[in-house]
This record gives sequence, structure tokens and C-alpha cells, in this order.
Amino acid sequence: MVFNETLLHYDDEVEQAVKELFDLAEKNQKHENDILLIHLNGWKNNKHEQGLRNKNYSPFMIGPGEFGHCFNSIYELYDNYRRNIYFKSKITAEKQKEVNYINQEKASIDIEFLIYLKFWEADLILFKLYNLSRLVQGKPYDWDLLNTNKISNRRKLVRDDIQEPIKDICPNFFRLIDETYSRQIRNAIAHSKYFHIYKTIHLANKGESKHYKLSSLKYETWEVIFHKILLIFNHIIQQIQSVNERKIAIAKNKHNGLPINIPEKNKYNLNKIFWIKYDNERKDWIWNNKVK
Repeated sequence: MVFNETLLHYDDEVEQAVKELFDLAEKNQKHENDILLIHLNGWKNNKHEQGLRNKNYSPFMIGPGEFGHCFNSIYELYDNYRRNIYFKSKITAEKQKEVNYINQEKASIDIEFLIYLKFWEADLILFKLYNLSRLVQGKPYDWDLLNTNKISNRRKLVRDDIQEPIKDICPNFFRLIDETYSRQIRNAIAHSKYFHIYKTIHLANKGESKHYKLSSLKYETWEVIFHKILLIFNHIIQQIQSVNERKIAIAKNKHNGLPINIPEKNKYNLNKIFWIKYDNERKDWIWNNKVK
């Protein structure tokens, strides 16, 4: 269940950690508009690359693409859930008849598990976090994550490519991942290897890996993890919107729009620069094909 007190209690902590991530990503970015690519979702269309090049089109794309629509669908799932199950006060909720309350709590946790799983399994969320981590490290935006084997090993991607490299640079967000990401919990949810016994979630997969340490999870512990996931998602969306609004304001004063760095060499052996402009009618960014 979603409780107002719990959201308020952890909101500032999560907001500051996510803000730290975005602030450092923008400060350390390799190219001035790499941070905007987090919003634009820059990706490379390897699947149709040759056909595009044959028609003199670039395989570098902006927009949701084949994997990106999940961002909105995850938000809709979690927003619908919190609107239907939301309690302003935990005390008020617990005043309900205890048996009914416990049954409702168990059912809501099962739904929360699915939201948690969708967050950590979503290619687009991992794509954004991976690139934010790269920008924090002063590395260029990577358009091509989904065409590597990194995405097939999510544990390694989250721990080794997203979290660990920012341990000393971005400690608050590092800690936030540590507090909310669990490969064991993710595995238990995916394979339904858990069961409830009075306000405790028992995990039945502990023996499957030497890295799995949890035998059970108190409802109170899960409440903190889940509320932080909701807050992370909220504040990522807010930060992305903030970046987008600031870049729109800058682009209005630029005749050609904004330059975007493409990892493809030109005749001078330098990365190509493409240009994008904000289309007020479409309320979206588009390539400025008039600028070469």
C-alpha cells in the first residue's frame, strides 16, 4: 500500500539523490547536449541500419523506438495503482478490521512486486540510468547499449556499469540503488518464489545462489523499498522534464536549434554533429535536416 507519511518521510532523501545524479551528469557531460539525449532517448537502429544508409538516412534515432514505450506504460501502471490503493494515513488504514486489512496488504504487495519488477527489468529505464552514469563519469552518451550483450545481464549492468562507477562521484544515488535493487528479490518475483506468513514475505530462492542472503522480508522493510522506487521514478521524470524545458528555452534563441553529437566519424575523423529543433506545433524535438 502507498502511504502519504512514508512518501513524505523519504521524499527529500530520494529527491536529493536523483538531483545529484542529474546535476553531475550535466556538469560532467562530454558534449553540451548529451543530457538532453536522456529525454530524447537517442538510440541506434542496427536492425535496419543498412537499409537506412542505402537511402542516405542515418541509423541514429531519437524517440521511444522499438523498446521505449514501456516508460509511459510503467508510469500508468504505478499511477493507477497508487490512485486506487492510496491511503493518506497508515493509521487510518490499520484501523480497518485486521483480517481484511492483512488480506488487502498481501494483495497490494503482490501488485507492488510487479511494479518493482517492471522498473528494474525495463530496458528504457536501465538505458537512461546507464547513460546518466556514463555522463556523471565524463563519458560520452552511448547510443548503442541495446545492441551489446550488457542488457542481457541485468545484474552486471546495474551493479558494474550503473552503480559501481559512481560510488565516489555520486554517493547518494549509489546508496539509493544499494537500498532498492536486489537481484534476489527480482528473481523471487519473476519466478513466484515467495510466500506470505503474517506480515513477512518469505523468499524461497535463497539456496539458488551464493549471492542470495535473504530468507525473508518484513512488510515494513518492503514498504520502504517500494516507496523509494516510486519516488525514484517520480524524481527521474521531474528531472527529465526540467532538462527538456531548459533546453527548449535555449533552442528558441538558436536559428539552427541545438547540436547533437553522433558517434560516427566525418571526413575529418571527428564525430558528426547533427542538429535538432523544437517543433512548437508537434510539441516535440525533430531533426533539423536543413543543417548539414
